[in-house]
This record gives sequence, structure tokens and C-alpha cells, in this order.
Amino acid sequence: MADSTTNNGGTQGNDPNRTFSQEELDAIVADRLSRAKSKYADYADLQKKAKLYDELEQKNKSELEKANDKNSKLEKELEQLKKTNEIRDIHEKVAKEKGVPASLLSGADEETCKKQADEILAFAKPKQYQGVGGHRSKTPPAGSAGDNASDFAELAHSLFGGNE
Repeated sequence: MADSTTNNGGTQGNDPNRTFSQEELDAIVADRLSRAKSKYADYADLQKKAKLYDELEQKNKSELEKANDKNSKLEKELEQLKKTNEIRDIHEKVAKEKGVPASLLSGADEETCKKQADEILAFAKPKQYQGVGGHRSKTPPAGSAGDNASDFAELAHSLFGGNE
């Protein structure tokens, strides 16, 4: 086997006993460092790009969350408006059917509104009072002036049934 090293003083070989001068060692280290630096030359740029990407991703995520929150809020508002319109339509329908003002109805369904309308009609129905002016004529009797005193006397007579 032939030895690949020569003994001319400046060549490198695989000889483990070989010693290097300071200049040779500096050149070897400089060569290794330049290869390592060139391998990671764009590391700072990549680091900046990664940081920018993370910031944009975070911003987009928050924008997406904002959009989702806004969408949820609008969906809830739409559902509420639909329900309000449905109740208003029920109130108007029952009000037309029963002849009561829609503003007096507060039920959320048709059955409840109909019950309310019936109760309103029952309450608003004029009441007949017995014995008060039941036999009295609309026109005062002949010869009377229709004054208050005679009206009271007639009322007392009808209420108490007194004989004069």
C-alpha cells in the first residue's frame, strides 16, 4: 500500500500523527466556518419571514374570530326579528278576527291571543244595571220641568218603593 501523504511540508494527509501549523489550522477552521455560514446564510431572513408569518396568522385568526362572532350575533338578531314578526302577524290576525286592538294582545301564540281577545271583549261588554232607570222614560212627564229634584225623587221612589 502506498501512503498518500508526501513529505514536502505543506500537504495534508490522513496521517494521525501529523501536526498542523497555526496558519493551516486557521485556514481549516475558516473554511469550515464559511461552509457553515453559507449553509445558514439565509437563516436571519428565514427567521424574519417566520416571525412575519406568525404575526399574519395571528392577525388572520383574530379577524376570523371577529367575523365568526359577528356572524353569530347577526344570526341571533335575525332569529329574534323573525320571531317578533311572527308574533306581530299573529296579533294582527287575531285582532281582525275578534275585533280588538292588536296592541292589547301580548300572547306569543294564536291560542293565547284568542283567549286574551275573548277576555278583553268580555270586560269591555256594557253591563246592565237593574233597577236604575229601568222603568223611567227618556222624556220627562208632561208638566214637569225635568229638574234634578224630581229626578232624584223618582230615583228614590224606584229604589225604595216608597208610597207617597
